[in-house]
Amino acid sequence: PTREGKQSLFSGMVFCADCGEKLYFCTAKNFRPEQNWFTDSSARKTKDKCTAHFIRDVYIQKAVLESMRRVFWYVRTFENRFAEELQNCSLEEQTEGIGKFIRMVKSVTEPTALTPELVHRFVSKIAVPEARKIDGVRHQDIDIYYSGVGIIYPSDPEEMERLFQEHLKSGRNRTRVYAGDTANTNIRVNG
Repeated sequence: PTREGKQSLFSGMVFCADCGEKLYFCTAKNFRPEQNWFTDSSARKTKDKCTAHFIRDVYIQKAVLESMRRVFWYVRTFENRFAEELQNCSLEEQTEGIGKFIRMVKSVTEPTALTPELVHRFVSKIAVPEARKIDGVRHQDIDIYYSGVGIIYPSDPEEMERLFQEHLKSGRNRTRVYAGDTANTNIRVNG
């Protein structure tokens, strides 16, 4: 926890994708939750080692929840395809983690909100590379490492997204997540 007694769901799980250093949760007494952020403290000390990284906690929350919703739906809907895809691109020691991950997903209903239990059960690490500016807009990628299986890259992400959007439109899922104004920040999630 910070001096103000605040703690993020992701404290201790967020790392710099470039240098591997931990990103620290930062806040202030009078900050609203959407103002809390993670930053790499070592970048200030060793500028030649890495650049400063910054990402708002609320953006990580939104990205992780959206990723979980998609991944969990995909696992439940296409279990065999999911297992096959991961086995084709994973290390041998990850293979036993695939079955365990599938069983864990099946034991959870579709997530509509993040809880500490859900995050710590399914997410082992979040890596944040340096943000990029494209046409004056800040773009921030994050890599979500799922417990036992790592980053989940579907073989056809466009097809997975199309199927997921059809699932949402079908009325079986009416949940919408809003994390506030993105302030010209686009987030791409791997995993």
